[in-house]
Amino acid sequence: MSDTQMLAKKGEFTAAEKRITDLETLWDKNAAKLRKADPSAWGVIDGAADKAFAALRTKSPDSKTVMESLNGLQTALADPVPSEVGAVQKVAGIAVTDKTGHALPCEAMIGQLRDTLGGKTAPQAVSDLQAKALERCNADDDTRADAFSAQALAMLND
Repeated sequence: MSDTQMLAKKGEFTAAEKRITDLETLWDKNAAKLRKADPSAWGVIDGAADKAFAALRTKSPDSKTVMESLNGLQTALADPVPSEVGAVQKVAGIAVTDKTGHALPCEAMIGQLRDTLGGKTAPQAVSDLQAKALERCNADDDTRADAFSAQALAMLND
C-alpha cells in the first residue's frame, strides 16, 4: 500500500493505479473468506478500497482526492474495526447497511433477491431493478446496488 502512496505522491497515477490493481486482485480473490471472517471489518476495508480504486481510475486523477482516498485505505487496513456503532440504514424496510453504516456486500443482497425469486420469472419492475443492482455491483457501487436490490425485494414481499 505504501508503494502505491509513494507513486501517487510523485504524480505517477498510471503506475499507482497498476499497483493498486494488484491489491484489488488479491482482495477479490480472497473476498469471500475475508468477508466471512469479519463482515464489519471487510466492509470498512472494501469501502475504503473502492474509493481508492475510483480515485485512481478517473480520466484525470486529482492529487488531493487520490491521496485522501489512499490515506483512508491505509487507515482502514490498520484499524478496520470502527469504534462508532449506529443504526442500520434501510431502503423500503430492508437493511442495506451493517451497524457501522457500511453498505452490505452487494453480492449478498443480490443473492438474497435470487433466493427470494426461487427460480421464478421476476415481474418486469423487479427484473429491471435486479439488472440495475447487478450493474452497480459490478461497478463496485455496493450502496446503490443494495438500494436497487432492497427495492426489488420489497416489491416481491408486497
